[in-house]
Amino acid sequence: MIREKAPLVIGSVLALGLAGAACEITISTDGDAIYGKELTITVDVLQIHRNCVLPIEDTQIDLYGLSVVDYVPWQEVEPGLRRLVLTVVPHWVGQVGIEVRRECVKHGLMEEDLYLNASLGLETAQELVPQAAELVAAGTGVYRALAQDGTSLAELVVAEGSVDEAGFQLLLAISPDERILGVLLLTPLEVPADKIATFLNQFAGLSLSHLTGFAPQPMPGYEGFSQAILQALRGAASE
Repeated sequence: MIREKAPLVIGSVLALGLAGAACEITISTDGDAIYGKELTITVDVLQIHRNCVLPIEDTQIDLYGLSVVDYVPWQEVEPGLRRLVLTVVPHWVGQVGIEVRRECVKHGLMEEDLYLNASLGLETAQELVPQAAELVAAGTGVYRALAQDGTSLAELVVAEGSVDEAGFQLLLAISPDERILGVLLLTPLEVPADKIATFLNQFAGLSLSHLTGFAPQPMPGYEGFSQAILQALRGAASE
């Protein structure tokens, strides 16, 4: 039985690991969780006792922040090892996960979980840039990017700064749990694109609460501009 949960549950459920337990549950994925992108989750149940009285179909699976788009039903891939393969899509940015439970009348509750941090992803972030351009033109300060179901993906904040009397604007994407998803430069400047990208990538994943004390490695030859970007981001985050 597979259930998709709407509320986000934070925290992990530990496997009980009881001596003589009837099953061992393991969960694995084929990559990182990215909003809107397919992810494969494999659930293995190793039945230690071949005469298990609990059918494999009675395994309870709860999903948080994940939507199932396809699956391969339970199969016995080798003696005693049953496997379920789920193809899922994260439908929000932040913590998503899966919990698997089996409650045996002989050995009690056995459970395992796996939680991942789903990122916004570069492609989705780039899709938000035209919306950010409209935001700048409208003169507003904040735009909330929403998924189709109305879930908040990110808060987009325009940060402004200047260096050597040249003004610039940045797009700061903030996740619902107040992490920096990414920073994009909106203003063309005479700075090599690879240097800017390397510098801005240092902010990805940083908690807003840590931004004040954060000291990124400056761009070689553009130390003043690096400091100006840092100050602009700090100012935008504090508003």
